[in-house]
Amino acid sequence: MMKPILKSKTLTLGGQQITLYEMSALGNIEYHEYLAAHPLPQDSENLELEKALLDIFSRAIAHCLQPAYPESSIDELQTMVKTGCDPESISVMHKEVQALCGWNAQEQDADTEAEQQEPVTESEPSDPKI
Repeated sequence: MMKPILKSKTLTLGGQQITLYEMSALGNIEYHEYLAAHPLPQDSENLELEKALLDIFSRAIAHCLQPAYPESSIDELQTMVKTGCDPESISVMHKEVQALCGWNAQEQDADTEAEQQEPVTESEPSDPKI
């Protein structure tokens, strides 16, 4: 069996070493399909939004754990993250997932591209007589 050709980072959380991997091409597609099927609730209570974010974050983390646990399904890994990790550890892991997958860089690139495409409007020259 071929070893994954993915970036990885080992974290120490709660005294345990956890290795997260960059999402595979297939994992990235499956994760985005999950996001499309599970949109964030609009005008919801904080608790509903917190649960939705937990689902989304734990799903991303599960995809990034899968190379270390190939015998486990994404659903099993997601449940393991949600039931076996404290909120701070989930937050730390999700930030590492974003870095490994280049999501922060993609958002910055999209922002820069949008800024570059904004039309430049010239202001009318001021009347020097005033």
